[in-house]
Amino acid sequence: TTVDTITLQSDMIYTIQVSFSNLDGKFNITSSINFKLLAIGWKFDESGYVEYQTQFYRSIQRMVLKTSFLPQDNAGLLLFASQYSNGSGSYILLQMREQSLEFGLSTGNHEILLRTSIIDLNVWHTVKVTYLSSVNYVFLEIDGNLVDLGLLEAIQGTQTHSNSGVKLSSGSLYIGNIPNSLTDYPQVAVVKGFNGCIDTFDFDIVGHYTVEGATQFENVEKCFIPL
Repeated sequence: TTVDTITLQSDMIYTIQVSFSNLDGKFNITSSINFKLLAIGWKFDESGYVEYQTQFYRSIQRMVLKTSFLPQDNAGLLLFASQYSNGSGSYILLQMREQSLEFGLSTGNHEILLRTSIIDLNVWHTVKVTYLSSVNYVFLEIDGNLVDLGLLEAIQGTQTHSNSGVKLSSGSLYIGNIPNSLTDYPQVAVVKGFNGCIDTFDFDIVGHYTVEGATQFENVEKCFIPL
């Protein structure tokens, strides 16, 4: 049996034809399947990541993050951004851990970690995270359902008389994994790349923090789904 490797493209119709015959050739069965593919986001294999250029001016007042993703492993990092280039300081992260989805946020003196129940692998999910600094609340929704919410709690040993707000660096935001240069990431982060597909993130942010275009792709491919 010979299998040729082809480069898949979006909006093309492909045909798979399979033939079966018995050893003495008395009968043959041939079946054909036509299908079309749609490119949606990126496919990650744990080693790859997409880096975005960002610009920061002042603390984030409101933030809404949305995306769709297809997990193929029970752990892996979907998104990470921090105050400093080495991964320290304020941060936001979205990750899979023990087949649950987690969202973590820290302002430096307050923090929160929200978590869903176990979700299905190899199935597309939608996620929406809402952060409101005016009330210090975060809401986590998956597949259109509110699954967790909470109030940011003070971090022991910090000046907690007021919430300093989320401050993220002008520089980079990472999708799918983090590079080796981030050596001081938070302890709650899963130090493992994502395995599966992640669609483009939708960022709605008030507070003069902008997410600009993708600047670097490492070991990332287009993700195709059949129509």
